[in-house]
Amino acid sequence: MPRKPRVPSYRLHKASGQAVVTIHGRARHLGRPGSDKSKAEYARCFAELTTGAPVQPTGNRCTVLCAQTPA
Repeated sequence: MPRKPRVPSYRLHKASGQAVVTIHGRARHLGRPGSDKSKAEYARCFAELTTGAPVQPTGNRCTVLCAQTPA
C-alpha cells in the first residue's frame, strides 16, 4: 500500500532562532518565525515541492543547511 505524502512542517530551529522546513532531507531556513516573509517562503518551498517546477523566490533566501547529496 503506497504511503501518503506528508506535508513538511513549518517549525522553529532553536539553535538559530529561525523558522525552518525540511524538504527531501534538506533543512531550509525561512527567516524570523511567524513573520509574513517566512510564511511566504514556506509557501514558495511547498509550491515548488508539489509542482516539481522551481518557483521564483520571494526575496527571503532559502538556505540549504544539510550536506548536499552526492552526485
